[in-house]
Amino acid sequence: MSMLHLERLGKRYPRAEGPALTGFDLVVERGEFVGIVGESGSGKTTILRLVAGFEEPTTGTIAVEGQIVSSDKVFVPAEARGVGMVFQDYALFPHLSIGENIAFGLNGNMRSAGPVVSEMLELVDLKGSENYYPHELSGGQQQRVALARALAPRPKLLLLDEPFSNLDEASKTRVRDDLYKIVQRAGITAIWVSHDIKQIMAVVQRVALIKGGTLQQAGTPEELYREPCNRYVAGFFGKVNILPVHLVNQCLEQPIVEEKAGKLGPSNEMPEVVLRPDHIELVEEGAISIVGVVKRIYFQGETREIIVCAGEHEISVIVSRERRVTVGERLFLRPKENELRLMPAES
Repeated sequence: MSMLHLERLGKRYPRAEGPALTGFDLVVERGEFVGIVGESGSGKTTILRLVAGFEEPTTGTIAVEGQIVSSDKVFVPAEARGVGMVFQDYALFPHLSIGENIAFGLNGNMRSAGPVVSEMLELVDLKGSENYYPHELSGGQQQRVALARALAPRPKLLLLDEPFSNLDEASKTRVRDDLYKIVQRAGITAIWVSHDIKQIMAVVQRVALIKGGTLQQAGTPEELYREPCNRYVAGFFGKVNILPVHLVNQCLEQPIVEEKAGKLGPSNEMPEVVLRPDHIELVEEGAISIVGVVKRIYFQGETREIIVCAGEHEISVIVSRERRVTVGERLFLRPKENELRLMPAES
């Protein structure tokens, strides 16, 4: 039995021009760590608020451990769903100690909640900080307190809403690793909503990408990175070259044949080839290749990104810092054949 099942979930706010969420489906298995990503205003936080029970969906159903908690006939209140949530701003009470903040998630009584508070603080590596106040802790430590408070009531499901939004860039990777370890230790099913692709893709098992309230693609991080279903998905996970099949075919010993391309669907349009900048290599003059001229060079520390103009197409290529190139230089490019991916052409 899955931990969470969202089916045809939709939400439309009064006076809004369009729906915030449309026909959203997602199944989260017990013990999974799942990410939901998208641009600001795409509907990510709306999904969390519907799952938590803070708002009612306009359409669709929500089931937690097989029990319907929201439908056109049922609405289980937030406090009865067994769902914990860590908010974007942590929502810690500044006038309460760390121990009291965590106890607030139980019954607010520090004396009776003491053992659980101590257990949660040990879980998040803040043992002995019961008597500190939020302002005495770093942003990363406050985030862990908020996590401890959400875990204290032993929820079935943990929701994380942009947990790194208040942290500086230097702290994010360290806190991300802490978050992952804590979720694993707790053995809890978790959903993390964020627009921070780099951080979320590093730890979640599956990810769902939404745009304008509509699911674009769901799968493992690697599947969405390597097998995007459309241009939006391809571009969301980093720089990408989308090239016509005929251009790529001219430099392959075994061209992509129409029969292989036809597997993508009945469209009359030939599919496009998806190539990440690091999936293209430079070859010597005379080799079968795409010939182009360097238009721009971007220094990126250990690597350089070069923009090569090949006819009407601009191709981004990543080369090592040691590989010297100059603007105006002719280069010979070849895609790495094991990295070739086909995608349906968009009208």
